[in-house]
Amino acid sequence: MKNLVVAIDGPAGAGKTTVSKIVADRLGVNYCDSGSCYRAICYLALSQEINPSNSNLLSLLEKKEIILDSGKVFVDSEDLTPHLREPEVSANVSIVAKNPEVRKYITSLLVSQNKKKGLVIEGRDIGSVLFPGTPFKFYLDAHLSLRTERRGGEAIEERDRIDRERQTAPLIKPPDSLLINTNNMLPEKVADRIIEKIRFGLGKNTFYSVVKMALHLFFKIYFRLSIEGKENVPQYGAIVAVNHLSFLDPPIVGVAIQKRQLHYFAKEELFSIPFLSWLIKRLNSFSVKREGFSREAIEKAVRILENNGMVLVFPEGTRGEDLREPKKGIGLIASLANKKIRTSIPFPEGTRGEGQREPKKGIGLIASLANKK
Repeated sequence: MKNLVVAIDGPAGAGKTTVSKIVADRLGVNYCDSGSCYRAICYLALSQEINPSNSNLLSLLEKKEIILDSGKVFVDSEDLTPHLREPEVSANVSIVAKNPEVRKYITSLLVSQNKKKGLVIEGRDIGSVLFPGTPFKFYLDAHLSLRTERRGGEAIEERDRIDRERQTAPLIKPPDSLLINTNNMLPEKVADRIIEKIRFGLGKNTFYSVVKMALHLFFKIYFRLSIEGKENVPQYGAIVAVNHLSFLDPPIVGVAIQKRQLHYFAKEELFSIPFLSWLIKRLNSFSVKREGFSREAIEKAVRILENNGMVLVFPEGTRGEDLREPKKGIGLIASLANKKIRTSIPFPEGTRGEGQREPKKGIGLIASLANKK
């Protein structure tokens, strides 16, 4: 899993360290706690009786070598890890983390030492600052009382305030990260959920890709297919909802959404046709009743969206010449996924081939599932 970066953010006591180590171990990649770097600098300052709020803390690191290895921090070959959780360090580390120069130094250190290596890294600004480009971002949280208990009565509330209000890289939840509430979850279960999303993101349906390439070529030659609005396709979880005019709508939309694989709602009657059932199952389709969404279908769609997948839906439920009343379900799916409709674009109008008749009035939409604010 070379080049894999898993970013796990969250406040103190949310369970990041335990979960991150489990995930790294299962994936066979490196583990790194960005907070341990700040703790190491804080410890060095305190051990030399230097105030952690001193703006010139980086002078401590002149001619010193910091090495991060398997979750441990070495400074000039000395393992400082046993000292990093000392009460005085815990009480002052947020002050060190507010220092812009220190944060810049740590960011450079983390990126350089973990370049081209599979990595699970935890902290408070991993997904928002250090590795904003990784598709695998997670934000762990829990009730304040539970987090305080986990940290042995440490002043978590004040720590939260400092982390969230600092000017440089404050603690925030990246909008495209998956929120996991760890209140009633064992660390192993949290790790299961994270690994599920990672494997979903890394997994590619080869059969789907081959069929998609063949259809793209066919539509381009036979229908002179042109695609507009490619820039509107998000890189994270989204519902693609379009009007239903022709039996060609599913493959055309699938071809139009380039570089992404769609998961299709298909009416359950189609799964009773032997060859067609075999085919559509291998093209990421799952059944839904024409009169409405079943609980199983909704749960599957929500899980796909949480894993940054894309779901294609025909809200009308069937093909027709006229614009019909949409079936219930899309809003419910978006709500259960804790998301909101973000963008609306003309679709599939922008994908029709030359000479194809005008589609029904109305627009389809891509509902980019950014977190609610």
